Amino acid sequence: MVEQNLTDPTFNISGWNSSYTGSAIPEWEMPEWLDDTVERILKLGPNRVLEIGCGSGMLLFRIAPQCIEYRGTDISSAASAAVGRHVDVLKLGGKIQLERRRADDFDRLAAGSYDTVILNCPPGLALPVVGRAPQPAAFPEPPPALSGDVGLPEHPRGQP
Repeated sequence: MVEQNLTDPTFNISGWNSSYTGSAIPEWEMPEWLDDTVERILKLGPNRVLEIGCGSGMLLFRIAPQCIEYRGTDISSAASAAVGRHVDVLKLGGKIQLERRRADDFDRLAAGSYDTVILNCPPGLALPVVGRAPQPAAFPEPPPALSGDVGLPEHPRGQP
């Protein structure tokens, strides 16, 4: 199920399963993870963000309002459609682009387009995705990249 009957549609944890147990992550654990992750990303001062695996949009809805441009990609067209409905309601459509895209598909990403990349996918997929990322094409200088599951460096350029 992509969309639940929610009091806060920007906090949809359906599909968030533990990479250790495969079970749904308890709702009470998610706010702390979400707050910590958003804080880490916003400290980087993102302007143009590419989120690979935006899912239900929990990061997108909290980070995009502070950005010039935010592109959220996900393999699930149902997830993208659900996020898109809320993007329109929250009047964020001018700065958010959503598209159905595989995590390892970097076609049509213009060189230097993003200053921050959020890799939001299961650990087994994260490292192969990073390995397939084009270096001079979309990311001529490695942008800050964050992944909550695989512990990638917060900023490959050594900045906090």
